[in-house]
Amino acid sequence: MIDYLIKEEGFNTIAFESGIYDLHIANKKLRKGLNVNAILSESIYTVWLGASLQPLVNVIDENREQIKLIGFDPEFSGINYGDIDLELYQLLNRGGITPDSSVMMAGQLIYVRCRNYLKTVLNLNFPVASTMRHWSI
Repeated sequence: MIDYLIKEEGFNTIAFESGIYDLHIANKKLRKGLNVNAILSESIYTVWLGASLQPLVNVIDENREQIKLIGFDPEFSGINYGDIDLELYQLLNRGGITPDSSVMMAGQLIYVRCRNYLKTVLNLNFPVASTMRHWSI
């Protein structure tokens, strides 16, 4: 079904009930060409791992250039959470925010970054013309 939705209907996003940040890191690793099994085992909750995931892994691997993985759980689900401090620090520095800067400015930058991320999530490529009846195979 997922393969059909990607190839025939133009869908490009797979959402996991796993950490938002973990799947953000998974996308970076996917773009670098890393092994999909390894990426997912480091990123999603272990309850989703297993032999039944393999067909989905194959679909992701075959379509890695157009697929975007997203998580919708604010909790960390993988092993990547140790990188968030460094990434946040780098983000704040790019925005010109130093430890001496106002907390208000830091809060505004974080708000803008979160808003932009959510805007990206909300503008996913789900074909407008599709209906549930249209998806019947």
